[in-house]
Parts: sequence; C-alpha cells; structure tokens
Amino acid sequence: MELSWMTLVILILASFRLTRLIVDDTIMEWLRSPFIGYEETVNEEGDLVLWPVIKGSGIRGWFGELLSCQWCTGLWCSLFIILMWKFMYMGKLVLIVLAISGGQSLLYRWLGR
Repeated sequence: MELSWMTLVILILASFRLTRLIVDDTIMEWLRSPFIGYEETVNEEGDLVLWPVIKGSGIRGWFGELLSCQWCTGLWCSLFIILMWKFMYMGKLVLIVLAISGGQSLLYRWLGR
C-alpha cells in the first residue's frame, strides 16, 4: 500500500480529531455518560478539576476505560480512520473535514487560546 506524506498527515490529523471528539468534547457526552461519571476536586492551585470515574464493571467498565483514555480510543479511531479511507465511498471527504478540524484545533491550542 502506497502512502504519500500528505495522506499520512490527513490520516493523523483526522484520527487526532476523532479521538478528541470522542474522549473530550461536550458534544459526545451522551456517548460517555452511561460508562463514565465525573468527580469534582480542587487542585493545589485552587482550580476545580473533573476526574473521570468509571461506572460499573465487566463490559460496562471496559467501555468506560476505553472512552476515558485517549491512547486506547486513539488506537481504535486510527483503525476506523484507515478502514474509512480505504473502503468508504465518502470516507475521504469525511477524513479531510476531520483533518482540517484537527489542524485547526492544534493551531488554536498552539496559539494559546
């Protein structure tokens, strides 16, 4: 399988964005809420911090661990991204949208916003 550097960058950014969408973004809270709760604590600087708390055990606990870990979710998102790139009719368009959003997200963070 031939993979250009531009395709690789698109796949990396799309995977980054999809992973962040699932693990962190408020819009996907409905997906995480059956598996993850949050505990409020105050850190040493006095800031309020939310810590994920896995709900249940067994398969429910497994999904909770998966959805609270960017490394775990990132692995499965990467696999999904590759399958989408290779086999879905509109997959490349979706990946380009995710990649642009991922690049924007990194720039936004890099600029300190």
